[in-house]
Amino acid sequence: MQIFCGNEVITITKILEDGDTIIKLAEENKEVQVEQLLGDYSTVVEKIIKEQVEIPFETITKNAEDSNEGAINKVITQGKNGLKEITYKAKFRNDVEIERTILEEKIIREPVNKVVQVNKSVITSRSSIERTTYNPATTATNSLAKQVQEKIPQVKTFNTSAYCSCSKCCGKTTGITSSGVKATSWYTLAAGSGYPIGTIIYIPYFKDKPNGGWFVVQDRGGSIKDNKLDVYMSTHSSAIQFGRRSLECYVYM
Repeated sequence: MQIFCGNEVITITKILEDGDTIIKLAEENKEVQVEQLLGDYSTVVEKIIKEQVEIPFETITKNAEDSNEGAINKVITQGKNGLKEITYKAKFRNDVEIERTILEEKIIREPVNKVVQVNKSVITSRSSIERTTYNPATTATNSLAKQVQEKIPQVKTFNTSAYCSCSKCCGKTTGITSSGVKATSWYTLAAGSGYPIGTIIYIPYFKDKPNGGWFVVQDRGGSIKDNKLDVYMSTHSSAIQFGRRSLECYVYM
């Protein structure tokens, strides 16, 4: 096919994917600029690219219930990411990648899974509702959980309510806790004096909330005894809607 541009005659001998517009213009006898033609027929360059990508390890929990060892949560094998090399064939037009195809994947280093031995459930002499159990922190990614991965939690059932920083809940509106910091929703707990400020508590009931269920004791309260917890919430309506519930909690002392 020939296209007449002024005094020049351009012969098209090969039709590329992006040439349809030019062919259509030529068939309609419309004038085609040389610059437009050259732009639509820009060079496609192919390159072979190799990249190394980490393979994330998995965490495996090993039940120690039948073991003769003590009731201790411990990491048997530390996890380590693997590594693989991926070879691509990539196409570029005007230095912009327009297509990528995987040619080969090669494992350079296999991942090493993290193996955690879960401790037995043991009834303690302190209370019929308080016991040591497996440590949920070993499989959690929350920053608070990482601080207590080596600790053994105690499971207790607390009479749990909620509060906010309004005058009805606190008698003040500053939001400042007994620890001196400002209360934060999905972080701050009020607990009795038997639980030191800074105690980390995991509440499975809230596992789907932004904090994954992990809280810190930062506040006290006149009616908060050792068998009660108060969860800080951002609004009074949320606190009222939560009401009062008996919730299982994992306490890290």
